Amino acid sequence: MMTVTTTANTSASTTTTKAARPSPDAPRTYQLEVAKRAMEGNIIAVSDTGSGKTLISVLLLKHVVAKSRQEAAETGRRVPLVFQQQAYIANNSDIKTEAICGAMNVDTFDHEMWNAIFDRVEAIVLTGQILENVFKHAFLKVEECSILIFDECHHAIGNHNYRQIMNTFYRDADPKNRPKIFGMTASPPKDKGTHAFSAMELEHTLNARIITASYDQVLHYIRKPIETVIRYDATPDPMAESLLSAAQGDALQQLRLLCIQDNKFKSALGAFEYAMADLGPWCAIQIWKYALQGLRDEIKNGTGSQVQQRLEQVGIAEEIAKNVQAAPLDTSLALVRDKLKTVVNILQSQRDTADGFCAILFVERRPVAHVLYEFLMKCKRFGPDFGLDFIQPAVLTGHGSKGDVAGLHMQLKTQRRILDGFRKGRVNLLVATDVAEEGLDIDRCRMVIRFDIKNTLISHIQSRGRARDPSSEYILMQPHDAASHLEKIRAKENEMREWCSNLSEDRVIKVLGSSESDSGSDDDKTGGLGQMRELANVETTYLVRSTGARMTFATAVSLLYQYCASLPSDVYTRSAPVFEISEAATSGEWECSLTLPPNAPLDQFYSGAFSKKKIAKNAAAFKACKALHLLGALNDRLLPHRNKAIIEDELQNEQSDSDSGDSDGEKAEDSVGEGNGHSKKSLRKYLVNHPKFWGNKIFAPTGANQVSVHMTRFTLRRRACFETGGQNTECSSRSLCLLTAQPLPQFDPIELFFDDGSRWAHMHIVNQPLILMGQQLEDLHRYAGRLYHNIFRKTVNLGSPIIGMRHIIAPLKPNVDNLVQEGVAPHQLIDWDEIKAGTSTTNTGELIRGDSSWEQLQDRVFFEMGQFGRLYYASALRTDLSPASVIPDDISREKGISGTRFCDLYQDQHGIYIQDMHQPLIEAKRVTRVIDLLQPNTNKSQSLKSSVPRFLIPELCSLLPISASVLRSAWWMVSVLERLDGLLLTEEFLAETNLSIKTPLMLEALTTSELAHAMNYQRLELLGDTVLKLLTSLDLYIRYPSLDEGQLTIRRTAMINNKRLYKRSRRLKLDRFIVRSRPVNTHFFGPLIPYDAASTPPPPEQWLISEKTMADLIESTLGAAYLSEEFDLALKASETLLGPVEGVNSWNDFARLYHIQNTQRTANQGPFTPPPGFGDLGTVERVIGYKFSNLRHLAEALTHATSFRPQTQCYQRLEFMGDALLDMLVARYWVAVYPVMGPGKIHLLKSASINNQILGVICIQLGLHQHILHMSSALAADISRAVEELQDAIEDAKETSPTGEPEREFWEDFTFTKVLGDVLESVIGAVFVDSGFDFSIVQNVFDRCILPVLKQHISMETLKLHPISEPNSPSIEPSSPDSFWSRHEDDPVANPLQEYAVLFHGNLIASVVSSQARVARKDVAKKVLGMLDDDPGLVERHCGCPKNRLQRALPADSDSSVDSLILKKKTRADPTDNTVVAATSSL
Repeated sequence: MMTVTTTANTSASTTTTKAARPSPDAPRTYQLEVAKRAMEGNIIAVSDTGSGKTLISVLLLKHVVAKSRQEAAETGRRVPLVFQQQAYIANNSDIKTEAICGAMNVDTFDHEMWNAIFDRVEAIVLTGQILENVFKHAFLKVEECSILIFDECHHAIGNHNYRQIMNTFYRDADPKNRPKIFGMTASPPKDKGTHAFSAMELEHTLNARIITASYDQVLHYIRKPIETVIRYDATPDPMAESLLSAAQGDALQQLRLLCIQDNKFKSALGAFEYAMADLGPWCAIQIWKYALQGLRDEIKNGTGSQVQQRLEQVGIAEEIAKNVQAAPLDTSLALVRDKLKTVVNILQSQRDTADGFCAILFVERRPVAHVLYEFLMKCKRFGPDFGLDFIQPAVLTGHGSKGDVAGLHMQLKTQRRILDGFRKGRVNLLVATDVAEEGLDIDRCRMVIRFDIKNTLISHIQSRGRARDPSSEYILMQPHDAASHLEKIRAKENEMREWCSNLSEDRVIKVLGSSESDSGSDDDKTGGLGQMRELANVETTYLVRSTGARMTFATAVSLLYQYCASLPSDVYTRSAPVFEISEAATSGEWECSLTLPPNAPLDQFYSGAFSKKKIAKNAAAFKACKALHLLGALNDRLLPHRNKAIIEDELQNEQSDSDSGDSDGEKAEDSVGEGNGHSKKSLRKYLVNHPKFWGNKIFAPTGANQVSVHMTRFTLRRRACFETGGQNTECSSRSLCLLTAQPLPQFDPIELFFDDGSRWAHMHIVNQPLILMGQQLEDLHRYAGRLYHNIFRKTVNLGSPIIGMRHIIAPLKPNVDNLVQEGVAPHQLIDWDEIKAGTSTTNTGELIRGDSSWEQLQDRVFFEMGQFGRLYYASALRTDLSPASVIPDDISREKGISGTRFCDLYQDQHGIYIQDMHQPLIEAKRVTRVIDLLQPNTNKSQSLKSSVPRFLIPELCSLLPISASVLRSAWWMVSVLERLDGLLLTEEFLAETNLSIKTPLMLEALTTSELAHAMNYQRLELLGDTVLKLLTSLDLYIRYPSLDEGQLTIRRTAMINNKRLYKRSRRLKLDRFIVRSRPVNTHFFGPLIPYDAASTPPPPEQWLISEKTMADLIESTLGAAYLSEEFDLALKASETLLGPVEGVNSWNDFARLYHIQNTQRTANQGPFTPPPGFGDLGTVERVIGYKFSNLRHLAEALTHATSFRPQTQCYQRLEFMGDALLDMLVARYWVAVYPVMGPGKIHLLKSASINNQILGVICIQLGLHQHILHMSSALAADISRAVEELQDAIEDAKETSPTGEPEREFWEDFTFTKVLGDVLESVIGAVFVDSGFDFSIVQNVFDRCILPVLKQHISMETLKLHPISEPNSPSIEPSSPDSFWSRHEDDPVANPLQEYAVLFHGNLIASVVSSQARVARKDVAKKVLGMLDDDPGLVERHCGCPKNRLQRALPADSDSSVDSLILKKKTRADPTDNTVVAATSSL
């Protein structure tokens, strides 16, 4: 069973103050009595607002829920539904409650979501409309409810949802299983006229009895600012002018006399007299300069013979006025009247809340506005002690030429800048005339001061409406002896209270509470017998048998409104059906024409003739809803398709595929948690996969005389040798060969990164197999083991000839190239002498004699006694140095041993006495540990350390049995082997998928890295993401011609989201082909270590792969395919990895399918003639450089959703297509411009190239905005504002820019309407569709219209960081933006105010409130950047972290301190912990 409480109010802001009380109210006698009656039967409680009806409902709920809990074991789930009083119920009971409202996107809830809600609560509060929808779509049955509580139940008339619930669902239920009814109302109506709504009918509708009580008080909880009247002393001050000196008084009399002589001066005199009386001498004197300046401007603009004479008189007046100068203003404010002092007191009271202070001060006259601004700036300069240092004032007046002082009208450009500063927090006090009364919606404005009161009610309402903050205050300033301006409003409110208190107990008010969708009808809402006869043969109920959802004539209109509201819209669009009712051909009958919005798949419906207007309207809506369901626009629960449902549908098969893929031996282990920002569910264990090629091992069973192997020679491109000052030059590396059981595939040269530049390892495959004797193979095995030991400084298990080896490295003779040209047999190319020498002695080496020659030391590796871990190459034999020589200055200075001999150093530090003092020294270089040469070396310290020359004494050194040239070659051969692993895996992937992607690109697509590797998949993933987005968009655009842009976007998201890609990747087991680069000094890339059959097998090697990496592999593969053979191969790769596209085998098939579909759809359409509203579309064609074959496509691209009955759909579907195209065009451009740049920087460039501001600028520059077809005055104003903003920037650049043109990203702070960018994208989409999906033509348009702007204004060198990113560089350590920001999930319609704050260690630094979370985030970041510029010590004062750096978020399991910068939504009770969070919410 279920408890349901409903409310008639659908606003998300209806929770009253009483609901927030922390403790329950004590029940009163009448409340207990009413609750008792409700427990006994169905009742309607009639009582004034605030009389405690909510508490009665809580008492009743406690009773019902207690009974439900007792019966839970027998009857199952107990779910109450509640809305408006949720907080009050939760605070006054232990009932598990939840509030459901339209702001929660309740229309998107599916059956599973509703079931989850019902299972976890005991009472739910919701609106009547939501409850009706729940019943209508069969999410819940009336019989499952234990009680229905109707708040404001007097609305249960006509087609209101209360009445629909009772008549349609309640009465159809089994009387034995019907829920209890409890109604509440505070509005019993008067009986007026013959159509009175009786209490008896209300009782009949709700199946309940009225119980009422009399109260003396009526309270209305309306969310509006607190209205206050603040009084000031306005008594005329006859001594005001006495504050002026005698000279000033004389000058003032002269001015008055001048005004009497010339009427032109009367306005100036009037302004002065007003200011003297209301504002005081200081302000009055300031008024003169504005008045006289305005008069001068007026005369200059005039005509006639007396212009010069009047200007001379003004000059005389200005000279006289110079003598009227008030004394400087001081903190006593003696020179101003009490009205201004009162303003100061009001503002001073706000100093404690200065962080969020935002106010408007309304005045009537422009001069007063400017004088008040100057006055406030003077007060601000008095400093903190005066209390107004926190204000940032600005003045805003009208721009018209009319007014008391013509010279004070404000330019539009200036107005825009001031309002922009006010919105963004740079201005927090706006001194404004009535120009700011309308249309100025500043969400954070918390105070409005009406300095000059206007007597009109509309002015009062409009100025009060500027106070938008929930805790705002509206202040009226009036003289002490004036009647309150609020009396008229309050009188009306008092009249209502008195009327309610005198109502009789047996009557209720008839309130017309019809929903918006049913308004506008003049029919009798109660229907009748005649209506029943008329509809007897008409389908009035539509039932979806698969779900039980149904629609009736009565619900069709509201369902249609719900569907239209789900269509994509912007701030200018109110998607709603248009009903036009007219007289039918038959006298006395009516017919209705229904028009759906331009983005709906169907356009018009006709009702037929009916006797009532309302019946005709319902009939048209019924037909439309039925057609929409049959078309698929409404699902089987008669709801618009929503995100969750589609995603589940798209991923259902993938889930089963993934499960089946996990059942074999490649199953991924459980999710594991690990740092690096990965969540516990994002990392999974997979078996490490080695190339299958290495499964062919080299075997030499016991007793085998010969073994067949295959040889591949590897030669490094040689570098020049440099003289070292000794007898010879150091030896370069030599060629090596790799012996394998099977021949290697041929690969391109492998690039290796050395300190002096790149070199390439070339591979040469020997065609014929090489036959080795058993002893030769054993020698090679021993030699390779010794070689690896000296490379890695540890023993490496290579396997053995008996149990198998996957490969063997063998040295080739130094002159191998010549030997190959001479045709020497392959086995003779191997340097068997080197192998014999390396295997015939121990690895400890032989001592060097003091008389050794350079020939004996050249190409040798040696070490000092006791220092075996340090190996050296000989650079030269220094016959000019001996142990008795003084250590060279460059070395001795570094070690602080200047003047010391070599022999003395060894004797003093090591106790070693040199025997031969005449032996030459060996100049050597240290052998570095092996490093990864597949990426540039970013750590130069090791290279620099190894390049420093060492001087060694021969008698203290021993030689290794391995040549230096071989060791050098093995050093780089390790990286070659690593690359071979990746290339072999790549070949296996290409063979399995049958894709002809170029091997180097495919290798890059499969390469992940724990390091900043020169090659990794991320660049290709960025490009492949746009390829996948384009392919998917094109498929959906053609396959679903009736779906709107919102539904297409939902489907695209479902098809290409990372979750789906991950499951596809896992199903294909792409983890088998991942090439993972790791630090070379901890991982040996060479052999696959086998184990003896008699020993215990080692555990399988595993590694961790994130789900995102698995998903990214698909996108990187698409990027590689596109760069290999563009769209045809990219399409094939998409089909291989993600499944085929129905009917599409090549790129040209898209055009063929669209032509077939479009021909059928437009078969009945006549020739298209663009309406005049578009202007000359030929101009657009010339600008973009493309001639449309079907002009309808261009017209659609320029049609906004506000257009009325356009000849095409609106541009939203083409914008969907153009968005994907532009995304790819920009990514492709930047990847080509910066071929080696990392993906992070490419992403920054891409984001800077396709944001709303730059697209808006390009749209305006192309003139597309002049051709948009729409019917929205708001959109027209915003387009004009955008054009003006661009023009202002161009004008400013002429004065500030060296080139005279705007530079870099000058549009950064523009606040353009999104429509401009959308139109540009839709035009690109239209070109694509019209050209038969020819990408080259779209590329031409891009190159012509967009590319010049990118080249001129955007580059990596000039890129402006987004303010959100900029605080992290350089003073704040960089990190991923995802750890700093979170996605906004609140409903911006129901919760329009978004506040973001920056905190340093819990201390609030700055905050910004905006209706858009993105704007608030950006503005608060810019605000903090400005503060850091003005106050460099700001961070140091608030942060005690090491180096005064603000760290970013660390992994949750990190032991490090996480004190840091916090950028978060600021709540009223904001926690000051040090956890790094980034949460946004509504205020």
